[in-house]
Amino acid sequence: MPFVKFSGYKELLLAFTLALALWYGMSGSEKLESQLEVRVEYRGLPQGLVVRKGYIGKVSLRLRASAGVLRSVSERDFSVQMDLSGVHEGENMLAVNPAYLPNRGGIEVIEVVPSRIELHVDSLVSRTVPLTALVQGAVPGDMELTAAFVPPEVKISGAASLIRDIDKLEIPVHIELPLVPGTKESRRTLPLPDGVDAAPADVAVVVQAGMKRRQVGIVRNVMLDAEASDGRVAVPNKVRITVRLPESAAVGAVSDPNLRAYVRPGHDAGASLLPVQVDLPAAVELVSVDPPRVRLEKPRAPAPPKKAQQAKKKPSKAGASASKDKKKR
Repeated sequence: MPFVKFSGYKELLLAFTLALALWYGMSGSEKLESQLEVRVEYRGLPQGLVVRKGYIGKVSLRLRASAGVLRSVSERDFSVQMDLSGVHEGENMLAVNPAYLPNRGGIEVIEVVPSRIELHVDSLVSRTVPLTALVQGAVPGDMELTAAFVPPEVKISGAASLIRDIDKLEIPVHIELPLVPGTKESRRTLPLPDGVDAAPADVAVVVQAGMKRRQVGIVRNVMLDAEASDGRVAVPNKVRITVRLPESAAVGAVSDPNLRAYVRPGHDAGASLLPVQVDLPAAVELVSVDPPRVRLEKPRAPAPPKKAQQAKKKPSKAGASASKDKKKR
């Protein structure tokens, strides 16, 4: 095969380089379009207002630039700044103006989607509400359950439309069976609607379980030691004792011999008013004694029996004759 000798290879290499550079320049300067999502930043919201809804985190930009420039663009290079200093309570329509976007050489913003952001702005208010227990589960018939909160009320803050109808916060209290008498304490995060804050955000819940009790009034004779009373008696000799006891024991309490009232005269023979003391069976609580004191007095001598009315005397025979003579006359 014959060998072909090229001359002027330097000129050929230079021409090739120039052609390549020309092609790259023409392709790089060609305008292309691209879609890019960028973050939205909000600033300048007036004090005392809160955005209830309408916030969006990103908008879509439609950009036009050369291929080379577009290849170097990323989301981190852009952000949309929304100025909220002029918003008011109610509905606010804010335009996303491309003129607010950072200017970068060779990039043209053709479209922003969405072009408007609708914000619902509400006034920011606070109020104090009590905490109540929402018992979940069945309490056994002979038991009762109470729940207390520390603190018993909290301060909530948020949009007026959100907290306007909140007059209390219900804290769920779950019943764990078997329910054992006693006290349990735990901390609970408050169940709050979205957009509502509370101070404090969590509270202590104190749950106390015990036997169901009821209040009963029982009349008892006042007992006293015959020797120490020195012959005196209690006046009045009956008192009404009010007690709290388990419901299951309420029926038999009236006849329970372990529940009694008594006084102790002591060494002071001259003392007349003495406190009534009460003996109670187990699991029974004393509420009151009426009257709380009784007087010790010497018993009065029994009154003589009333004499039977004497039968009316019958008139004598002489008297009867005399009256007859008077009538005849």
